[in-house]
Amino acid sequence: QEPEHRLTPAPGGATIRRLSIIDTEGVQKACQLNRKQAEKENVTRISGFRVSAHDFLAEVDLDALKARNDHWEAQHRGLSREERKHEELRRIAGYVAMRNPVYHIQIHVHAAHGAGATPEEIYSVINEAGSWAGGAARQNGMEAWRLVFRPDLPSLLQVVELTDDSLK
Repeated sequence: QEPEHRLTPAPGGATIRRLSIIDTEGVQKACQLNRKQAEKENVTRISGFRVSAHDFLAEVDLDALKARNDHWEAQHRGLSREERKHEELRRIAGYVAMRNPVYHIQIHVHAAHGAGATPEEIYSVINEAGSWAGGAARQNGMEAWRLVFRPDLPSLLQVVELTDDSLK
């Protein structure tokens, strides 16, 4: 870009030559930053949550995040509250059975509750899916439930006591 020259009157009749350069690279970076922020805000608006994986995608593959957002919105835009509740309960059951990380199950516990599922309904789904998938799966699900509804209780995912008594 060619610099723009302007003559500005100065006291005493002199003129000052001003040079203005538009930083197109800086403008492009600012626009990209705005696009990233807009997509991250869109994640939260349409999903009801955002995790650091979404922020990662915004930084390294903004098109993938936009595609994710477009897909999510197309899938969920027309759902009633009751349909969204059942969708989230199905997701919880699947994610517990697949032994997904606690934080991932927690997102959907929160969303199911927001869509009208009671803590008891969600507990029941986790307990049932956990009975099919084993103790570790159930514990992950119950830990997610605890984080949403009973954060006052200690984590299920910690050793409380170790002893050698049973080895004697």
